[in-house]
Amino acid sequence: MLKPYYNHIYFGEAHSWIYNGIATNYKLTNLRKKYWFQDYYALIGDLKIGSQTIQVISMHIPWQKEGHAAALDSIISELKKYKYFICFGDTNSSDAEILNFVKSGFNIANGGPQGWFPTSSTVILDRMTDGPDRHIDNIITSKNIKIMNVSAPHTTLNDQDHLPVLADVIITW
Repeated sequence: MLKPYYNHIYFGEAHSWIYNGIATNYKLTNLRKKYWFQDYYALIGDLKIGSQTIQVISMHIPWQKEGHAAALDSIISELKKYKYFICFGDTNSSDAEILNFVKSGFNIANGGPQGWFPTSSTVILDRMTDGPDRHIDNIITSKNIKIMNVSAPHTTLNDQDHLPVLADVIITW
């Protein structure tokens, strides 16, 4: 399904309900995984543009109470290491937790200047231990990458679970 649209498709390891991937028309190098809690991980690749490197990160944060807070702290700590990054995926976070990314100096698509976009079904929220928030999927960037034209369209591909978050990103060197 992705091949007609993207030249490069990268996937991490498949677990019960976690299978992170990155589809792009740009080649990524140095692909690696960073585990947060049990099967939850991030797939990280380096995108070289001229002399600069942008980390492209597909991540999934656990909803389980015992791993959630530590995983969020870990991803924020990981993101602080990078000068340029584009991170996306399922944060499984309340609105207040998502705003911690802004407090850490990052830009966010969902909950940022263009407002909140519901991205998860109530079926998913019933199993979460904290909060009724439905804005759990996001794009997070370093401060020097601007986010514009955010949307969370109904695609009919997986609307019973999560909606995608789409946005334009502009890198400011």
